[in-house]
Amino acid sequence: MKIPSREPDVTANVHDRHMREEMPNSTRDSARAEARSGLKWLLAAAALLVSGGFFMFWRGALPFEELIVSFARIDQWPSAMPLASNPVTLRRYYALSVGAALLILGLLAMGCAIWTRLSTDARGAVFRLTTTVGCSCALMAFLIRMSFDGPWSPPSVVMHNPSALPIFGHRLLFVWVALGFQAVVPSLSDLRAFYLSQAVAVVLMAYLLEKWSELHIGKTFAWLGQVFGAFLLSMCFSYHNFYDIGIVFFTTWGLLALYARRYWWLVPCVALGTLNHEGILFLVLVAAFVAYFDAPLRKWVPPVALSLLMYIVDRYALQAAIPFAHHVDWRLWSNMAKPFVMPKEIGYSTMVLTPWFALTLMGLWDCDARLRRMTLYFPLLVGSTLLFGQFQEPRQFDAFIPILTAIVLQTSLRRFKIEGATACQPHAT
Repeated sequence: MKIPSREPDVTANVHDRHMREEMPNSTRDSARAEARSGLKWLLAAAALLVSGGFFMFWRGALPFEELIVSFARIDQWPSAMPLASNPVTLRRYYALSVGAALLILGLLAMGCAIWTRLSTDARGAVFRLTTTVGCSCALMAFLIRMSFDGPWSPPSVVMHNPSALPIFGHRLLFVWVALGFQAVVPSLSDLRAFYLSQAVAVVLMAYLLEKWSELHIGKTFAWLGQVFGAFLLSMCFSYHNFYDIGIVFFTTWGLLALYARRYWWLVPCVALGTLNHEGILFLVLVAAFVAYFDAPLRKWVPPVALSLLMYIVDRYALQAAIPFAHHVDWRLWSNMAKPFVMPKEIGYSTMVLTPWFALTLMGLWDCDARLRRMTLYFPLLVGSTLLFGQFQEPRQFDAFIPILTAIVLQTSLRRFKIEGATACQPHAT
């Protein structure tokens, strides 16, 4: 019997060995190229940062000073020419502006150098962090520029004499945060302490909105939920208060617990949320309704019952510490009459809230059953606003923001999949 030749196998083995040797070489060459590119960016960043730091402290003569003076003569700012006519101030602000520009360019170059060395997961984390910071900054800008000091609950009075403001005086969680900032920096004004406390609330809310959105559209596009939630909340800002942003934060926390079926998370959420606003009671009711269809009684009844107990304990402790004669302002009749007495104010609120209601109705059929059950929050908010709130204030529906965000995300994802499947089908000719 003739033995088959082994020469083809030897050739194939040699070919495979060469391929394996070439692949690591290609990878090493790519890594070396990336390393050289990163080194160039780092050297450029170092040069720019050093140059920028030099100009930040330089106060001597600079080139093109006469050109800057000529531009100052035609500048529309009234203070432009007086500043430029003085050589000392001219050189100071000229050097500072050049130094600042070089420092910014240096930081950008350093960012590019670092970015090229990050893994895909690290880049995703940086992107999500940047989105959280961006949404937080946008909301704080809206809050500072659009809100006002309401005479019925000025922050300074709530901070230093809460007993003078029935109802508002029991919403103290972020008041204590503001007082904590003042304890660290005694010279801090009440208004700035208020803004710092709200910055804490905004960052926490934006972070949880991202985690909440991940459940409904995935990690890659979770930033859409943050942006949409921030947009909705920005339309609800009115007078300064310590609790509106906190309402969205604690509601999102509780809904996350419900959706993930981590029912024991509700206990600290409700315990802290009650100190922020008494409306967190609705979360307990919604939790019982949603969990009833999702899990056996033994899994959800103890944490939900304990959450309700924590609510009662907190409310009792607040009343014992700061007693009030009443805890609600009845507004049934005023809410019946105001649409005809104050049509402009009611019209603004209607303009904001009608799309919310419409989006909820249109998106219900594209959502999962658990999220549909969470919409119980909406009629609860309508009822409480009718009895105790004011319909001219869209902020009464802040707690519904995370639910509406999830509805929009789930609806968009479902329709995106449908459109993608339709686009992939062959068209008839």
